[in-house]
Amino acid sequence: MDEDILFPSDIDLDFSCTSNTSTNCTFTSSSACSSLNVSFNESLHLNQLKLVRHIDNGNLGLIFVYHLEDYDRANFALKVVDKDVLTAKKLSHVEMEAKVFSMVDHPFLPMLYAHLEESHYSCLLINYCPGGDLQSILCKQSRHHFQVDSVHFSAMEVLVALEYLQALRVVY
Repeated sequence: MDEDILFPSDIDLDFSCTSNTSTNCTFTSSSACSSLNVSFNESLHLNQLKLVRHIDNGNLGLIFVYHLEDYDRANFALKVVDKDVLTAKKLSHVEMEAKVFSMVDHPFLPMLYAHLEESHYSCLLINYCPGGDLQSILCKQSRHHFQVDSVHFSAMEVLVALEYLQALRVVY
């Protein structure tokens, strides 16, 4: 997909770092073990990101894979929402999603690295989780079912993440 179609050239998209304590942000790559420390002058611009590919048309927006221009070993998902085409109810969902992402810091939940409100776009730069959603992973399994150990492990991860969200009073 052409970037100029998604982002008109007259809009300077500027991703402000969500860290309030410094101008350094830690970008965790899609492999859970490695991370990248990047310094920038309190903002991350779209021209510092390189589009890898479009991966999904979601209910609320488009999802793209990006990586940093000078470092291609860490991929990020960029969720782009055109607020002009959403109903008030869907727009409130987008706003709540951004608020929750900005609150969480947990290994089993997506990490928000940057949030931008520009013109009629709302953009979230988050972890890229390769492999797709649970349904697509299930379809790739032999006989289209998970091993019991995998189900136990995944269920524990979901439970720990839900307990964390409950402690933040996001869910109850």
